[in-house]
Amino acid sequence: SVTPERQQQVDFSNLYYVGDDVALVTNTFTGTVTGTITSPADLAGLRVGVERGTTYEAWVQQKVVDAGLSNQENLVAYGDTSQMIRDLRNGTVDVVLMGSLPARQFQRRFPDLKIGGQSLSSQELGVAARKGSSLVPQLNKALLAVQSDGTFAGLVEQYLQVEPKDVTPKGPDAAVDNENPPTPVPTETPAAKQPEATPVPPAPPCI
Repeated sequence: SVTPERQQQVDFSNLYYVGDDVALVTNTFTGTVTGTITSPADLAGLRVGVERGTTYEAWVQQKVVDAGLSNQENLVAYGDTSQMIRDLRNGTVDVVLMGSLPARQFQRRFPDLKIGGQSLSSQELGVAARKGSSLVPQLNKALLAVQSDGTFAGLVEQYLQVEPKDVTPKGPDAAVDNENPPTPVPTETPAAKQPEATPVPPAPPCI
């Protein structure tokens, strides 16, 4: 996901995919008056599960915790998505924020889950490269080629089962400005608000 914070560290190719997000809850969810989640305010006081290191964690930290709508302990970060879903189903957390596609897969697998809200923090995906890398123009050229000849649309239909036109940005909408990235919004660190008794072990490296 392309974010202002990440743009300070790396350059990105043009966007190749825009994904929606959802709030996944159980069928018995009663955390809001309407039973749905449409804004950060609806997450006030709820225990929210997110995958550690994702833009969803950063969004809840900034829009909910740092905004004073909820306490730091209500933001629960997981290194294991399966454990996060187990905790949602057993009531340890009230809601899980994640991408629409994996959320709907979990919903089909577990009939006791439902979509409680969506489009809170959409994800714009690009290919990350080292700052100043000469590969970015080549990546953009390759992306345009596979989009133009239908290869990309075929992959989206085969593996994601969504309409390519709904998730593929084009033209100016796909452009990423690596020369003048937006300024990140400063956030408070969890440690500054509530020091932890024991150090948190680092997340396992990506493979």
